[in-house]
Amino acid sequence: MYKELETYLSVVQNGSFSKAAKELYISPSAVFQQINNLENHLGVKLLIRTSHGVKVTEAGKILVKRAQEMLALCRQTQSELKYFKKQITLGSGFLTQNLEFQKLIKKSQIDVSISFAEIKDYNSISDVVDLLETIYTPDLAKQGFSFQKFL
Repeated sequence: MYKELETYLSVVQNGSFSKAAKELYISPSAVFQQINNLENHLGVKLLIRTSHGVKVTEAGKILVKRAQEMLALCRQTQSELKYFKKQITLGSGFLTQNLEFQKLIKKSQIDVSISFAEIKDYNSISDVVDLLETIYTPDLAKQGFSFQKFL
């Protein structure tokens, strides 16, 4: 239901299935199917489909608020649990698979695996990134990152 809730919020925010599909990088029919599944699962009509987009029903308005709360709680829980995974995700703009970092982890004998995530937009860095290989910029500091010289 997590995916359906994200899709539902995207449809509400964008006002249409097709705009939500573009934002989510899925087909409009996939969006339509997820919304239908969500409505069937909950047993209520959430959206009124019109030729000009969608309108949110009274039940849908309640779900908007609750879905935002549930998804925020899910993200917070995932963030708290990721420390038990024994995996570090290194974000880099160049996806260099930093050999120096790998050597340092092996040398320290920390029992973790390393994965890499390419960062294409430093204004919206994924929650899965634990460490970020970058040059300091004030914009990143505004996003809540703390900086330390690594090597």
